[in-house]
Amino acid sequence: MRVLCLAFLLALALPASAQTYASGLTVTLPEDWSGPETVDESEMPRTASYRYENTNAASALHGAVVHVERITGLNPMMQARWQQGRVPFGYHGARPVAALPREQVPFVRAAGVRTERDGRTGAVYFVTVGTTYWAVQVEVPDATAEADPDVLTTLARSVRLGASE
Repeated sequence: MRVLCLAFLLALALPASAQTYASGLTVTLPEDWSGPETVDESEMPRTASYRYENTNAASALHGAVVHVERITGLNPMMQARWQQGRVPFGYHGARPVAALPREQVPFVRAAGVRTERDGRTGAVYFVTVGTTYWAVQVEVPDATAEADPDVLTTLARSVRLGASE
């Protein structure tokens, strides 16, 4: 019953207006998402960072976090490591625990890594778009992930990295 209730609430969550940034990032979070947003494009075009936290207790995604990093100028060795998710970016304190199978990665030309941290389940998707490298981290409370195994993929789909992703 709990799974059906969460699925129903997620289905009712209408997308909010899309937020588009100078970097080409577009984020469309559910209508009931509210909480702190941190955007730092001060080092563009080299790097940028975007973080969204849902503190709305009435939301089915209460406690969820979306954190996106944009990086350019990686050397060839780091480019190769990026495509495997073996870089020091994108984890923000979460512990990588397993590579995700391709069918659980919602981005083209991307690697995915399942993560954990105190009471939270997450994933980081390492995406390459031309010469730009994106790390898309999504996290939810463990109970949310247990109730809906697809919640991380669904949440990651709220992020668009440009027309060629």
